[in-house]
Amino acid sequence: QLFGIKMKELDMVGFSIEEKDANIWNGTIKEKSVEDEWILVPAEIISDKVKILAEWVRDDERIPAIVENIFGKGKAILLTSTYLLHPSNYGGVSSIEHIENFYDYIINSSNGNKKSKFELCPWPKGYSSAFCVTFNSEGNEDQTKKIQNFLKAENIRATFFIDSTLSAEQLSTLEKDESITLQSNLYTRADLSTLGFSQMIREILMNEQHFGKNFTGIRFPLGKTNFWGLLYADQQGYKYDTSIGVDHLTNYEGSVIPYNIPISQNGFYKTLNILEISPSSNDDEIYFGKSVTEPDYNIDVQKTDANLFEKYLFDFYDFAVKKYNGLMLYTGHPQYTGFSEVTLQPLKKLIDTLKINNCWITTLDEVVDFRNKLKVLSVGAFETENETEFQITLPGDTVIKGLTFKFDAKPEKITFSGSYDLKEKNGQYYLIADVRNNDIIRLNY
Repeated sequence: QLFGIKMKELDMVGFSIEEKDANIWNGTIKEKSVEDEWILVPAEIISDKVKILAEWVRDDERIPAIVENIFGKGKAILLTSTYLLHPSNYGGVSSIEHIENFYDYIINSSNGNKKSKFELCPWPKGYSSAFCVTFNSEGNEDQTKKIQNFLKAENIRATFFIDSTLSAEQLSTLEKDESITLQSNLYTRADLSTLGFSQMIREILMNEQHFGKNFTGIRFPLGKTNFWGLLYADQQGYKYDTSIGVDHLTNYEGSVIPYNIPISQNGFYKTLNILEISPSSNDDEIYFGKSVTEPDYNIDVQKTDANLFEKYLFDFYDFAVKKYNGLMLYTGHPQYTGFSEVTLQPLKKLIDTLKINNCWITTLDEVVDFRNKLKVLSVGAFETENETEFQITLPGDTVIKGLTFKFDAKPEKITFSGSYDLKEKNGQYYLIADVRNNDIIRLNY
């Protein structure tokens, strides 16, 4: 009843999947199957409200492959195979563009004839993206000091992930710097992914005891996470991890939006309260590693490597982050970024660009605080012909500062008990407000 069809299992050998009037995949979605492929497919349509978006086709035979049915006050869409929305570079048939087209179709069809489309923005105060700077502790005292001076000159707050190799002098310098937050890179600088329960807990506790700190953020060395480490960190109240890199330029790994980490082992499965804040997969060591391996790392070579790193950083922001309103996490090391004024330039040029690019340049702690408040936020949206009303539900005394709604039409009147700001940018309107439980925002058109 929900999808308006009855199903049966058929061998789809010799069938291709062809799009029908949807303009999502632009023609053939899947080439003919050359081997037996038993799949549950629609055998009978039982609703007069079904729309066929794609069909299995073999000669004159046609069987629905993607159907859309109006049911109750909404719509239900059935895709008869999981690989229809699975990325092609992971064994599916759809490109990233096709997947985006599908969800655009869903959003547009769901909005119907509403006068204004609206969405809740992922970042506060109308920012279209976010950016944080982090460093590991590799490097000598001079290189660390160079990074600190750079951050002060740029008015940037950063997070350093420290391990037992950090010298007492470097620790003292970092602790005195109010613009720097210290978090855990675990005790041993090695691949810890295969350690057992007790060994992993020892790594976490040894680092806490070594520095005498109650860390709230964690980063596993070499980007290799550990099941027991994540589980224990979650139980101990750690708020975030920054280990799993993002590669959306050459692959499809990681996320530019913070997410709660799911872990599993031997049939056990749990989604943790820890937020994963994913760094860009290429760090400064990839480009400036020659500063350690080659005795004559001259200025000309540094400039060549700096240009390559700069190109990567800008490509990553433009194509993987900015386009999707995501977060970019810079991961560096004083040993490489702080090697010289030349090796500092890629980060400097990126920051200079982001400062004029409506990007929220902030800290990991502020990102985690904002995203965790969004997790407990509920917004009820109620519409009449000329009015949209938002009802805010938040636990206790929680306040979300700078909560931002985005519209494609300018409201004639806004009614809200608190203060708000309405901004226009590129034909879109952003309503920014500090909200509390039971707040109501009304928009009249």
